[in-house]
Amino acid sequence: MEEESCIDGLKCYAENTYSDELMSIMLTEDNRQHYSVTIDTMSLFESNVTFAHILFEYPERALKISDQAFHQAALSICKAHKRISNMIE
Repeated sequence: MEEESCIDGLKCYAENTYSDELMSIMLTEDNRQHYSVTIDTMSLFESNVTFAHILFEYPERALKISDQAFHQAALSICKAHKRISNMIE
């Protein structure tokens, strides 16, 4: 349950803080390329203390959680963008 809560919290954080960056990554031509997002860890820790504890105690688990959360955020942003602009999938 703690993990689901962290994923939800990080998803909201990603949507609110990095939506423009995630959208620009999704709009790139080469979908086989991997792109990074540089995260301000201080603001992340302030927004999600539980995740900060997980990161320090279980870094591998924290990476999986953040990967899932940012992936879900990207999908959510993409769906919202498609609804707003009537984009074709």
